[in-house]
Amino acid sequence: DSEFWSCVIKDYPLMLTRYRYKVAHKIYRGIPKEHRGLVWQTMSQSRTTYLDTLYLQLLEEKSPFEADIQLDLPRTFPRLEMFQKKAGEGQTRLFNVLKAYSVYDPEIGYAQGLGYIVAVLLIHMTESEAFSVFVRLMQSLDLREMFLVDLEKLECRNYQFRCLLTSHFPKLVKHLDTYNVRTAMYTTSWFLTLFTNLLPLPVIFRMLDVMLLEGITVTVMRMGLALIHQNSQKLLNLKDYHELMNVLTNTMFD
Repeated sequence: DSEFWSCVIKDYPLMLTRYRYKVAHKIYRGIPKEHRGLVWQTMSQSRTTYLDTLYLQLLEEKSPFEADIQLDLPRTFPRLEMFQKKAGEGQTRLFNVLKAYSVYDPEIGYAQGLGYIVAVLLIHMTESEAFSVFVRLMQSLDLREMFLVDLEKLECRNYQFRCLLTSHFPKLVKHLDTYNVRTAMYTTSWFLTLFTNLLPLPVIFRMLDVMLLEGITVTVMRMGLALIHQNSQKLLNLKDYHELMNVLTNTMFD
């Protein structure tokens, strides 16, 4: 297996072209944790000297979003030891990457939810590597448009999921509508954080493995439908708006 993943890290596009089924099968089973950081980098095509150098330059600049970023640091994976200590190494690294990106992309700047995604990357790689992968996720994998001010892409994705939900779970959709639980009320946080504030870390890691293979839109739709399927009966048994929203936004994986 180590030899296989070394080949993937060395030339992912070539491996995918020649052995697509085998590569996909291995990724679906989960990238080994000792290789995950490097594999994510090569899958996202983020390993460039340009981005590494740019990151160091961006760290020297000021961002108008620094106060907002600092405010959200303690809220990002608060139960994870790596990010618990105020001004500790984990929070400092997280702040640095988020600040650098806010300078790099001032139109987006900073938004709640981004910290969770960056934190997942930092668990597996250095600051500059996490910054580079995050740039690719935002710029090349259709994540950035979700955070634009007009929210057009986010609304489109919410609508797409509503259509899928209506097709696969019509009874549940009617039930949720009865209690005024609209799809966007819970899917917005799902899509903006890529479920990272909802799922256990091992599941998040596996989801990102697949996301880098298949793309963000397909993966989040499948994950959303899987969670709904797993919780459909529980949701149908609830007859209170607040209880329904609590399950949909907090306890879908309990």
